[in-house]
Amino acid sequence: MLNNYRTFYLFSTLIIALLINTLLVINSIATEKNNNVYLYPVESEGSWGYIDNKGKTVIPPAYDAAYKFSEGLGLVKIDNRWGYIDPKGILVIKPVYDEAHQFANGFAKVKINEKYGFINQSGELVIEPAFEEVIHFSEGVASFKEDDLWGYIDTSGNRLIPPRFDLAHIFSNGRALVLYEGKSGYINKEGEFAINPVFDVAQGFSEGLAKVVFEGQVAYIDTFGNMVLVPRTEDARHFSDKFAAVTHRGKQGFINRKGKVVIKPIFDRAGDFHEGYAAVRHNGKWGYINKEGKILISLNYKTALPFNGELALVEFNDNTWGYINKEGLVVWKSAVSQELP
Repeated sequence: MLNNYRTFYLFSTLIIALLINTLLVINSIATEKNNNVYLYPVESEGSWGYIDNKGKTVIPPAYDAAYKFSEGLGLVKIDNRWGYIDPKGILVIKPVYDEAHQFANGFAKVKINEKYGFINQSGELVIEPAFEEVIHFSEGVASFKEDDLWGYIDTSGNRLIPPRFDLAHIFSNGRALVLYEGKSGYINKEGEFAINPVFDVAQGFSEGLAKVVFEGQVAYIDTFGNMVLVPRTEDARHFSDKFAAVTHRGKQGFINRKGKVVIKPIFDRAGDFHEGYAAVRHNGKWGYINKEGKILISLNYKTALPFNGELALVEFNDNTWGYINKEGLVVWKSAVSQELP
């Protein structure tokens, strides 16, 4: 059960990375802007429920699995089927799906009889399950897979761009990263290459910039393909909260949008900034720093995931796991020692 939870918990931040060998963080847990709620899944004696940011149980454990809320709805598993509840624990979309995912831009990806489609927040099947695979909607379009090639549909299911790409990223800043004939490039919503596929490695746009690798050189480009930043690092990641993690001589730190090193590369590993905090690892232990590089939460954990709202999921030294707040106080901890994958 814990393995399933961890896999899905990380899914919203890793799915694009798995598909295109890059990392696009999707921080969809609870923000006021998208009307989400801050509720956190917890497990007790094999059943799942939710706590608030104080650690108080607000939805008692009653589900086979439960995942974080997105756009006001929580994804839960009941009798091997997936449905959605509201913040009071009321089942608002019946558990009838073989597989289901979190909502993004008003739609959720679901699977029925080995095919994928989309539902809306009323539980209506707005795009019939007819695809081998789909990725969530962004900027009014979603990518789909058919006969091992990827294209794009609109929110009515109309095919905007025929499947002709080896891989297809979500749209961001009016551009979508695609893999075509072994190289990465960027298309517009007409399916035309706005930036030709010449890159060995590339990431989707984040905060107006995209990391690319061209002839072994790491750089950032703008939406017109102009190379605007060439950091002197071995590797770099996408920008998140105006900072990007970079690697220098095997250690990781952060640069700002001007390419200036703002946090020296002294960590074994560094996560992205969320809620003003970034998880970092040093000497085998994880903790959290702020944008000045100051350690705000001591490096005491075996694993530390990004903050979502007021809480972050961590693994303790005794192999239990739980949530801590921004003061580093434990608000909830599992009762049983278990190895996180």
